[in-house]
Amino acid sequence: MGLMGYEGHAMGLSDDTEKRRVISESLGVLEQCRDQFEKAGLSCEIVSAGGTGSLSYGISSPWMTEFQAGGGVFGDPFYTKMPGVSGYRPALTVLTTCVSRPTLERAVLDAGRKAITAEIHPPVVKDFADAKVIMHSAEHIVLDLGKSSQSIKIGDLIELFVGYADFTTLLHDEFLCFRGDKLEAVWPIVGRGKLQ
Repeated sequence: MGLMGYEGHAMGLSDDTEKRRVISESLGVLEQCRDQFEKAGLSCEIVSAGGTGSLSYGISSPWMTEFQAGGGVFGDPFYTKMPGVSGYRPALTVLTTCVSRPTLERAVLDAGRKAITAEIHPPVVKDFADAKVIMHSAEHIVLDLGKSSQSIKIGDLIELFVGYADFTTLLHDEFLCFRGDKLEAVWPIVGRGKLQ
């Protein structure tokens, strides 16, 4: 059906001019391949490339038909910290419960690596800007609490923005899709448990 490219090697470049140049060069290779396919009479209905960290640079390519910016849907904090990436808002959360308050500055939540990953980017505490994840074990997350988050108590529900959705999504069976406070849809995660 077509061609696929990926300029992921350029996503973390900090110099905007250099990032734009490297992405443009990579997309140029893909465009040349598309032209060669068409000259040879081969089908090339789809030309797919891009990623969340390079979307804003490649979206102006008129010959591209598809962008692979899956993380952009969730606004992962991992991507929002990349150079040249803006306009994303975190949207994917995992709901946890505070199960312990060992000190004024600490809270323990009931979700660890089995529910939310931190290898690429740690989760971010929603609604408590001065609460930070400081430890992440298999079953628990420990928060360091600033003054405005020290009101958290045992039993409170705490939402965590997923730092990098790719590694968390596969841990769950479904997405609960909310608009504001209203549950609008439940989408199964059909890839759950699949190794093929």
